[in-house]
Amino acid sequence: GLNPALQADILDVPQTLFVTREIVSKSPVRKRIRLLEGNYLTSDFDMGYDLILMSHITHDEGESENRLLFNKAYQALNPGGLLLVHDFLIGENKTGPLFPAIFSINMLVYTKKGQTYSWKEYKNWMTDAGFSRFKRFNILPHLDNRSSVLLGEKRP
Repeated sequence: GLNPALQADILDVPQTLFVTREIVSKSPVRKRIRLLEGNYLTSDFDMGYDLILMSHITHDEGESENRLLFNKAYQALNPGGLLLVHDFLIGENKTGPLFPAIFSINMLVYTKKGQTYSWKEYKNWMTDAGFSRFKRFNILPHLDNRSSVLLGEKRP
């Protein structure tokens, strides 16, 4: 691999880790992946990470929970570390694009506080947690259900 010293921790609930464990067991890099049972809202994050990825979890939560997650990530990262948030983005007016708007309705019905959020909301929460130097990348932009990766850096 490109970085033979790279290690990863995966934090998730036991039911999900049951499936993850089977997938990881077949990987040639399985010895560099640590599976941690927990809940991202209530479990403490370890310290000293260079990168934290939150993929498709923020739409399950409300503003206060996402602010908590971003604060926990900031504390867990090394100076210069990156937070990557992968999710669907809704426009500032909350009416489109179509897929994120419909998905937001689904989250409002399916979860207690979940919905899709705008880039401005994410950027405000990240800024308040201490992040800076933001970037945004669209994943498969030609698809109706495209997602985005939002990046914030912990100040060195």
